[in-house]
Amino acid sequence: MVFLYRSPRVLSSAGSVVGQFEIIIPDLESSFRVKEGMATEIPAGPSASLFAIRRALRSDAPALIELITALAQFEKLTPPDPAEQNRLIEDGFGERPRFEAWLAFGENEPAPVAYAVLFETYSTFRATPTLYLEDIFVLPGYRQRGIGSALLRHCVQLAHDRGCARMEWTCLDWNRKAQQIYERIGARHLSEWYLYRLTRDGMEKFLAAR
Repeated sequence: MVFLYRSPRVLSSAGSVVGQFEIIIPDLESSFRVKEGMATEIPAGPSASLFAIRRALRSDAPALIELITALAQFEKLTPPDPAEQNRLIEDGFGERPRFEAWLAFGENEPAPVAYAVLFETYSTFRATPTLYLEDIFVLPGYRQRGIGSALLRHCVQLAHDRGCARMEWTCLDWNRKAQQIYERIGARHLSEWYLYRLTRDGMEKFLAAR
């Protein structure tokens, strides 16, 4: 299924990894309703962009990897190497996918210009799934067109339709622009929680210790 959008309003996006954000789905749904109502009052002018969003297929894997590499460069991180790219393709498009990816295409653009990667976790306290947003990124040349806004809203709609009580994601501490966008739509920075990470090497050292 392909979702078509035309938006004169702008809500660009980018980010992952340090501050943690949470949004309760009913709150975010209400926030987007207000913004959507405001958007309908603004006529679509010449600057409005037509774009489409659809779920990525295995044939989209090379383009998806290019976008992931672009995000890594933006975040000043190391992109996936060839072995990691192969695992990513299998994990995303194999017999038992570990995540799902969504792509956004600009008007008359054969290659995707933005993407989001999602997977479900679970809240034992709420007894409902949580939709975790691992990546959301728009190529620099395609920002300020409303593509990031539509892609984020699409992810929220997926979470709502699947019965998730909330969405969660992280954002680099220096990416203040993205943080302002997330806060504007009603997401809350979880300052009372600490994010911990145990790497593969750390696992092996821990398991080897007696």
